[in-house]
Amino acid sequence: MEDHIQAALATFDVGFGPMTPDEDIIRTGHVSIDAYISPERFEREREIFRKTWLNVAVDSELNNPGDWVVREVEAAPASILISRGTDGIIRAFHNVCSHRSLKLVWGEQGCDRQFVCRYHAWTYATDGSLRGVPDRQAFGDLDPAETALVQIACEVWKGLVFINLDPNPRQTLAEFLGGLTDLLEDAPLDKFRYTARMTGTVKANWKAGVDASSEGYHVQILHRETAGDMVCSKENPFLHFLSLDFFNANRQMSNPGNMEFQLPDSRPVSKLIFESIPQPVVKSGEGTGSFDIPGLNPANAPDWSNDLIAIFPNFQLNLALNGFWTMHYWPVTVDSMRWEARYHFTKAPSSWRERFALEGSVALNRDIATEDASCMEVLQTAMQARARPFARFGTNEFLCRHQAAVIDAIVNQKAPHLAAMAAE
Repeated sequence: MEDHIQAALATFDVGFGPMTPDEDIIRTGHVSIDAYISPERFEREREIFRKTWLNVAVDSELNNPGDWVVREVEAAPASILISRGTDGIIRAFHNVCSHRSLKLVWGEQGCDRQFVCRYHAWTYATDGSLRGVPDRQAFGDLDPAETALVQIACEVWKGLVFINLDPNPRQTLAEFLGGLTDLLEDAPLDKFRYTARMTGTVKANWKAGVDASSEGYHVQILHRETAGDMVCSKENPFLHFLSLDFFNANRQMSNPGNMEFQLPDSRPVSKLIFESIPQPVVKSGEGTGSFDIPGLNPANAPDWSNDLIAIFPNFQLNLALNGFWTMHYWPVTVDSMRWEARYHFTKAPSSWRERFALEGSVALNRDIATEDASCMEVLQTAMQARARPFARFGTNEFLCRHQAAVIDAIVNQKAPHLAAMAAE
């Protein structure tokens, strides 16, 4: 465990300068309850979402010129318009008209050759440039550079679209991701072009969502009727991780599965689902080995199920045998968040059987997410009493420790260069 502690204490930089994770949290696992219920703490955490790289889309949502999506980053707060221009380039803009700052695009997804403000019909091209202004002579000489949509730093990696709301980001996306770009160089993320998406609101702090998906300690108990027997084995009932590594503020954790898992004949519908489309965490079915690439399962464990790639602050990639899925936890208020899950497949279902199986698979994951959400909402309410000053994270919840230690360093500005300045 000391090796993990030392690795977790490595200096990181996510756009605020070099910092070191809080050592007390890393070593003890004690995290103040105020981290989840304090409005003042939440206000300081907002800055994280204004300075770091955030995954907001996948490029398969923007296949054609003119395709666009709108994403809300409530913590900033900001509405983001992401579009593929006629030149094929994906760009991101503040979703705000340059005339009176009204929200420009009010939908969630579409395809248009231009964007027209519904207030006074100012019109913009898909590259953000101003195209038309009714009664233009009333505005004198409009500077095209000043009246274009305000562009946001945007980069695409492995088909994943990231933005940075800082007008002058301190880092490139590659610098922010650290060694993850090398680790996942051969990962075929951009080959999975068909996605199923779920989203919802949970009345709990956003970090409770990140915590829940960062450890398997609760699976045997909370998910005993849904996923427990699929991943929990007699040899590893509490899902102790197989390996752990750190890349800047990001993390890689290899998780075990139950290699003896088989559905009984008494569950014919579930068998139909699992036999019709490959399930990511099950070692069977067509497509096994999609993510059999160097870097994953570094311990070469025979009971490997999936690798969790946790990208700071709120994005998680889960790479498994037959595919991958992602999770986002977006802060809304100190005690509410918006979560989003995406399940990625190589192709759309080609038969009614495959369609039923896909929908059934997503429904199973919906049930698992509902179990987590219900527990998190009760947890949020219980914390308000402050009966205990801190939460306790065990060694098998090490990713939760690291996430908390990194955030604590940022909100308390524990940067070495700041400490040196204070000493002077």
